[in-house]
Amino acid sequence: MHKGQKFFYVEAQTGIIRNDPPAISNFYQYCVPVARRDEVQRAVDAATLDGGQLIYPPRFLESLSHWDNVSRRERG
Repeated sequence: MHKGQKFFYVEAQTGIIRNDPPAISNFYQYCVPVARRDEVQRAVDAATLDGGQLIYPPRFLESLSHWDNVSRRERG
């Protein structure tokens, strides 16, 4: 993680966590405050694969969406 970084990015469809948004991606990049990184990592680690789709713990995607909305408002 970059020193002083306030946000990181998550692709829920793939479980990829990045410090910076990718230049190109076919998937939505959720913008999340760094304070939530451990929580996101635990949810990604706990996800299971079902029919080619990641299944996350209950309510994780709702939380991810909420953090994304808050982060994007803060970034302006």
